Amino acid sequence: MSAKRAVALGMFDGIHTGHLAVISAALEYKSRGLVPCVLVFDVHPMALLSDDPPPELMTYSQKVSYINSLGAEVVTVKFADIAGLSCEDFFEEYLVKHLNAGVLCCGYNYRFGKGGKGNTELLRELCSSRGIELKVVDEIDFDGEPVSSTRIRKLLQEGNVALANKLLGRNFVFDFPVVQGDGRGHKMKIPTVNQLFPDKFIIPKLGVYASFADIGGKELPSVTNIGTCPTFDGTELRSETFIIGYDGDLYNRKISVSLTDYLRPEKKFEDQQALVCQINRDIQSSLNIFNNR
Repeated sequence: MSAKRAVALGMFDGIHTGHLAVISAALEYKSRGLVPCVLVFDVHPMALLSDDPPPELMTYSQKVSYINSLGAEVVTVKFADIAGLSCEDFFEEYLVKHLNAGVLCCGYNYRFGKGGKGNTELLRELCSSRGIELKVVDEIDFDGEPVSSTRIRKLLQEGNVALANKLLGRNFVFDFPVVQGDGRGHKMKIPTVNQLFPDKFIIPKLGVYASFADIGGKELPSVTNIGTCPTFDGTELRSETFIIGYDGDLYNRKISVSLTDYLRPEKKFEDQQALVCQINRDIQSSLNIFNNR
């Protein structure tokens, strides 16, 4: 039989500080010979249970990579396969038989089973019947309020990326493929990396952000505009990032862009010269933020 696992349970839809506390609890059991793992769903449950699911804070590939970097393995379950299971069946079939759990770690408000009927009290009873240890992590607060994905989404949509990053315990980042732009950036000698947001991914408040880009494992200061380029009567929403001091072909590559601070709203300038002057001020602001991190 495979080694016993210390299984982290939760939604893990954005991997914020609350999620990290649960994953860290599972990682602590590695020294006792258990394999730490994180149970994740292939889609957000609300994608199947609601006509209006919340936007994603990170892609599935980002999630897997990040969890692996923490030192835990990822076990992915199709939510459609377990959505109709009773609490007892989910516990027995997936946690006991499939994962060979020796320890379960979850947050104080963890729910499971069909309709979310199971809670930590029931989970403790089920664990006791099977000789499985249960570690329940207390609420993680920031500024007197619980950390949650809902709160982080709201902050990003308000442009408060600096506070969102504190709740995440990391920078908000996206890593979509670079697509062909309209070439205006090159003509203005401010070439940009253009990236499109997938339909289900969160759109931060439109505007200009201090950011940095990861190129081959090296972090480079950058400025990111999220919007439609109103100065040129654009209509397609996209992210355009000018990577300071970099000159290379990045087309079709997945480039990670981390947002650190909201600089200003997107606006329509009277002409190209006015836009370039403002972009140069944005570049200096972002460079100062990057150098003083």
